[in-house]
Amino acid sequence: MQHPDIERLLREMSPMGLSPEDAKTENICTLCPTPDLNFKNDLSRKEYQISGICQSCQDQYFRKE
Repeated sequence: MQHPDIERLLREMSPMGLSPEDAKTENICTLCPTPDLNFKNDLSRKEYQISGICQSCQDQYFRKE
């Protein structure tokens, strides 16, 4: 659990209005309305536990250039 001020900041920054804790509790994504929770590997699963970002959004935002 993060400090309440950090949770509030992350919630305000999320397009969905969710903190990572909110997303994990609801099994949704902090960035999109249609979460893909079928993770490709353990690293992606761990990222979701940290950020609440689903696999599709991870693929989009963390892609290699």
